[in-house]
Amino acid sequence: MRKADKRELMIRWFHQNYEDPVNETPIDSGEFIYIWGGPYDARDELFAKFGYIVPEELIEEVAQDVEQNGVYNWAPVQTGDDHDDIPGVDDDDDEPPSLDIYFDEPSDRYGSPEELEARKQALTAIQRLEKIIEKRREIGIGHNKPPEEVEEGPNEPELREAVQELKIEFRVERPAIPTVKKYAKRLRDVLVAAAKWAGKKADKAADAAAAVIGTGGGGYILSQYVPPVHHAFEAIIKWLEVAAKSLF
Repeated sequence: MRKADKRELMIRWFHQNYEDPVNETPIDSGEFIYIWGGPYDARDELFAKFGYIVPEELIEEVAQDVEQNGVYNWAPVQTGDDHDDIPGVDDDDDEPPSLDIYFDEPSDRYGSPEELEARKQALTAIQRLEKIIEKRREIGIGHNKPPEEVEEGPNEPELREAVQELKIEFRVERPAIPTVKKYAKRLRDVLVAAAKWAGKKADKAADAAAAVIGTGGGGYILSQYVPPVHHAFEAIIKWLEVAAKSLF
């Protein structure tokens, strides 16, 4: 596919899923209240969706295009029943893949070009997740009141620790499969909690202005973390499929 065609498809996908918050996002005391998730950053969402298949330069071009009218904080597109959707959470009831099916023992493909490429992709996704977490932490997520605690799950410090440990592990010469599985489980827990919250949030719409995934002192994991967490977890699973022996 030509670059121009890829660019057009990416732009179309973005506008099908994200919109200017002035369209439907409620306002309280002059500030947008992102009750359906957000604010989302164009680069973060484009990378989470297309980071595997297009270069980052193209993602930057598309981000600049969608931001050309001065919109930098985006809300999910709302159309009818889509008010119940969170980007990054699947509509079905399937849970993320279990880590228990992978043994701690390396497979015969460990160290192969295929495994090294999967390792590189996993590290890239983890580093991207780290940047998103740090950026949201710096600006303050949502600028709203303290969020409602909905589901048990890793809190933000625990997620940051897992991301840091995964980044370190994927940089060593031979990443240890047990260590990767240990910290990848926290990413999986975020996705499981997100799915449970999404299933219940229709009953909590009035209080959803700053709904969270995760509890505990020291921080919250908000719904806008889900797409990059999902992307990183998928990349780790793809690495485990190559690097580790499994039940199947």
